[in-house]
Amino acid sequence: MDLFAIRLEVWKIGDSEPAVRLNPVAEPSEWKEKAKRSEGELTETKQLQEEFWTEFRDRIEERDTPLSARKPKPQHWFNNPIGKAGFALSFTLNSRDSELRTGLVIRDDADAYWQLAEEREEINEEFDGELVWTEPEETRAGKQRSKILVTRRGDFTDEDQWDDYLEWMLEHGEQFHDVFYDRIQRL
Repeated sequence: MDLFAIRLEVWKIGDSEPAVRLNPVAEPSEWKEKAKRSEGELTETKQLQEEFWTEFRDRIEERDTPLSARKPKPQHWFNNPIGKAGFALSFTLNSRDSELRTGLVIRDDADAYWQLAEEREEINEEFDGELVWTEPEETRAGKQRSKILVTRRGDFTDEDQWDDYLEWMLEHGEQFHDVFYDRIQRL
């Protein structure tokens, strides 16, 4: 829900009738961007993605968590910092395969991936869920990217399931932070 806080002023110049002036004191952070969009600019899927990530951001703000509340965007992913450049916690809505993903993305540092992979057995034991380790691959831009993910089935268009999906993502994002943060800082 987008809310505004408005300060009301009444102005009178000379003998004129009083005029009301509304001054915004607080406004929702994304409202201007949303207001600038033309009708139909976003597909229904993009609108739903933005709503999902807005709810995700709001839950991060309400919770004592190491995750950062970021600006939601109409896209299938939501990245979160983990304290070192080139690394991010990634949250993904894969509508094609009806999957949700949470994980660690390592950009342009194959050595970091392999160093973490040396601890794969210990990391897998610490983690509550089956991790998928994707070795470094070249992106379309010619850079290296590797991932360590956990996935689950889920159709994010089913809004009745959002509470469950959001909680799953938050719990696993926090677990990724707990398991990987110190390891990443040592790389």
